[in-house]
Amino acid sequence: PKYEAYDCTNHITSLASEYPDKPIACWSYGIDIAGFTEAIEKDGTTMVFPSLENAATTFAKLIQYRENKNRLSIRHTASAKVIDSFAIGSVISQAQPGPDGYLFTDALEILQTCGLAVTPWRLAANEEELVEVAANLTYPLCLKVVSSTIVHKSDSGGIKLGIDDQQGLIEAYRGLHSDIAQYDPLAKIDGVMVQEMASKGKEVMIGGKRDPVFGPCLILGTGGIYTEIFHDYVFRLAPVNETEAEEMIAELRLAPLLTGVRGEASCHIPSIVDALVKVSHLLAQCEEIIELDVNPLIVDGQGAVVVDARIFLENVQ
Repeated sequence: PKYEAYDCTNHITSLASEYPDKPIACWSYGIDIAGFTEAIEKDGTTMVFPSLENAATTFAKLIQYRENKNRLSIRHTASAKVIDSFAIGSVISQAQPGPDGYLFTDALEILQTCGLAVTPWRLAANEEELVEVAANLTYPLCLKVVSSTIVHKSDSGGIKLGIDDQQGLIEAYRGLHSDIAQYDPLAKIDGVMVQEMASKGKEVMIGGKRDPVFGPCLILGTGGIYTEIFHDYVFRLAPVNETEAEEMIAELRLAPLLTGVRGEASCHIPSIVDALVKVSHLLAQCEEIIELDVNPLIVDGQGAVVVDARIFLENVQ
């Protein structure tokens, strides 16, 4: 636009008229950039960008948008039944959430109903029940407090790990109650979960949240105690299919460790894919769920197992 002889406004607007379905991106520099931009963008099919990088990035996003639309079309026409919404709804209707909609043991039942493997567990209301239910589990065991007022169990002393025998179980139970009493004397303890310790493997986190604008969103990240340290996350709108789930895994910084490095055995990637797909459909189909956290999901060479989870429901008084 600096030189009238070089003004290409008419050529660009002519092209835009000839190809109304084609997006046109321009980059301009000179004196009258504002006037050039106004003339170019008046018909609404052409945009002027401040840099070549911005123009190219916009085209890349348009391509991504087209690919996402194609995937959505394939996803919505798929006839396979991923989860049993009726059975899951039955579990949710019988759940007893805390005042903020928090579910703990019910969350594990919901995930089991979705078809995810969960480390074997039992509930105990007191020390006597503790010994009884532990007899049906295999040591080593762990204890986790069941409380509607305690969401972060590790911060409160509400988790005891690596219990090898009955005596250790009783001592851990008493220690758990003592630690929680020091952490919060007013905490309401409904009982404890007795759970088998999962085998060693890599830890990932699967989460979800119902965004007021975008709807159900799926999160995959590094799990365990490192979740909030490494900030290694990827996001998708739910539900996702197998291809999208595989892409999510590949985008993690953790991905090389999952596929095996320096002689380490690779983890069973299909089990992570399966968990992502099922959790994404749970989020998409069960509108009562406003937030979900599966952490950790422990993955080894044979499969993946849920160790801990929590779900928050909406409209809970």
